[in-house]
Amino acid sequence: MDNLTALIRHGEGESVEFKEQWNEHGLEAVASFVNTKGGTLLIGIKDNGTVLGWGGGDRDLQIIINQIVEILGVHPAISIQKEQSKPIVVIEVKPGPTLVSCRGRYFHRVGNSTREIPPDQLGPYFVTKLGVQWDSVTNGYS
Repeated sequence: MDNLTALIRHGEGESVEFKEQWNEHGLEAVASFVNTKGGTLLIGIKDNGTVLGWGGGDRDLQIIINQIVEILGVHPAISIQKEQSKPIVVIEVKPGPTLVSCRGRYFHRVGNSTREIPPDQLGPYFVTKLGVQWDSVTNGYS
């Protein structure tokens, strides 16, 4: 990400999320990006764009990577970049071909927030994400 400063200045949105530190909500944000249009999660940034920096080390970064891979089954691009001389974890996520769950729950981006997909919308959401129509799902049966 060459324009980290501009990304932070622009603020959170459908494809950008800030987290002060890594936690369960970070996993949910990554899942929501996969399930929507992709996006970037920045760890070490307050919601208002204040740069705090990330205080973790190599072991902490490996924990983040392992959680994303093992819990979500996705492989985003992860790097540490400097902003105001402070390290920021940058997690870039591409949209997935199907929905991914985070501990049995499905999330998507709505504006600048991560929201759980309501159970009654999961069926149509899967069909839309896969790019198929209900007729093809039923294999011609009425």
